[in-house]
Amino acid sequence: MNLYTKRFIQFIKEAKNFVVAGILLFVTGVLFGVFNDNLHTMLDGQLEAVRELALRVKESSNPKLQLFIVILFNNVLKALLIIVLGALLSVIPIFFLLINGAVLGYLFVLRSEELGAGKALGELAKGILPHGIIEIPAIILAAAFGIKLGSYVYRWLGLVVAGKSRQILRQEWKEHALGLPLMGAGISVLLLVAAIIESTVTPWILSL
Repeated sequence: MNLYTKRFIQFIKEAKNFVVAGILLFVTGVLFGVFNDNLHTMLDGQLEAVRELALRVKESSNPKLQLFIVILFNNVLKALLIIVLGALLSVIPIFFLLINGAVLGYLFVLRSEELGAGKALGELAKGILPHGIIEIPAIILAAAFGIKLGSYVYRWLGLVVAGKSRQILRQEWKEHALGLPLMGAGISVLLLVAAIIESTVTPWILSL
């Protein structure tokens, strides 16, 4: 295991509470997507945008390559943005996890209405697990680091209001900030692997 991998794992361990929070938020989103009918109209718009994008990819001259590029660019851009925009009091990464979880939950509802719950679960497992086993944890990690970044802002505001020294917080923030490029790079590598699988292995499994 090289130095960068060790540091990447160490940063994850240091953010374990935020990672757990990210997992809980994603699961909460899934449950909202399954049980909250009020969200379904909004989620229909999300799914329609995905369908339109998929159609454009399918009609391109090289669908497999185009699919890979679209998936990779979309996921890496979103992951890096939610890390950085976590500075806005963690709102954006929290919202991102809830919405992505809700979309997954709503997909299950839609397929269950057509196929029944058992077959729908099997279909989603085939279509999501091969790449999702890497992609979903990577996105949760990105959001967790965004939430952690936002937590420093909350603490800083609290210290300002209380009129207390912010020296210790500055040191913690400096260490976290220095780790962000490595986290961004590590998450991007995970998303690269996931994009390769999603554009090659997943379609093959779905065709079986």
